[in-house]
Amino acid sequence: MEEKQKILRAANRGEVEVLREIQDRCRLDWNQCIYDKTGDSALHVASRAGYPLVLKYLHEEGGMSLEQANFDGKRPLHDAAQFSQFKCVEYLISQGVEIDPMKRADWTPLMLACTKQDDAIVKFLAEHGASPRLRNKDGWNSFHLACREGNTSIVSYLLNQDPTLLESRSKNGRTPLHTAALHGHLEIVKLLTERSENDTQDMKDTCGTTALMDAIRAGHVSIARYLVDAKVSSFECRDGLGRTPIHLAAQAGCIPSIDFLLDECHMEVNSPASDLSRPLHLAAREGHAIAVQHLLEREADDSLKDSHGRTALMVAKDYDQLSCVQLLEKTRPNDSV
Repeated sequence: MEEKQKILRAANRGEVEVLREIQDRCRLDWNQCIYDKTGDSALHVASRAGYPLVLKYLHEEGGMSLEQANFDGKRPLHDAAQFSQFKCVEYLISQGVEIDPMKRADWTPLMLACTKQDDAIVKFLAEHGASPRLRNKDGWNSFHLACREGNTSIVSYLLNQDPTLLESRSKNGRTPLHTAALHGHLEIVKLLTERSENDTQDMKDTCGTTALMDAIRAGHVSIARYLVDAKVSSFECRDGLGRTPIHLAAQAGCIPSIDFLLDECHMEVNSPASDLSRPLHLAAREGHAIAVQHLLEREADDSLKDSHGRTALMVAKDYDQLSCVQLLEKTRPNDSV
């Protein structure tokens, strides 16, 4: 037990001479020297810490398999890619390791690399055969992940390698444009829309949500403005529940988005969803008192009822949103549940 801990500690510190001394003295099966909770071997540790000479020693003199997986199915290449250790990635690939192993049938090294900002590793993996089209259990591929992180260099590179990545959809129908809009990456949004050959990029996911809707509820007004001005998305779109962007802005309590939609898109503050919920209903249901106050100041009608016959005050009471109840009672004191 003590020797195992020494081996793992030396791998984490890059101490090849310590490893050599232990090997000369003990002749252990180092493939069995792993952390009890994670199954990480000395190879995993060295890959994360960035010690290619340790990898070389453990493999070529210690006899360790470079394909050894931990309890999550993660191999040394996963760790090297995730922690941006280029020299370790380079060594592992030079030894012929599998380029696209799936961690628990879920994440490849390229996917993990795309969650970081190191485009050198992404390019190196792709140049050695890593596929950006492989998908994890949620249907996300490496391109989705790159769009989420917002590195223009990585997104451009992958798109140049395979333009069809633009049409990627996750299992719930979300596109890279949805992802970039939701996470506030304006330059990525521009790149994706400029490269698309579709007549419209106003695609909906399985809930009927568009990229514009994602930008609105996340408060990314600059992206919403670009999508509208470039005629990529329509502010009149509705999701599967018949809600428009103004509903989603109110539900999120996002005042900048509300003002953008009212002032620049001239949306109706009392627009009904399929169940006749108005933006005021949704803000009250979520407990966004500041947004409720703002909508009232923007002439939201608190007397309007949804399909269940409830005003915004009634909805606030149903959902125990005390701050909204107190605010709305000032204008609708006679409403009851």
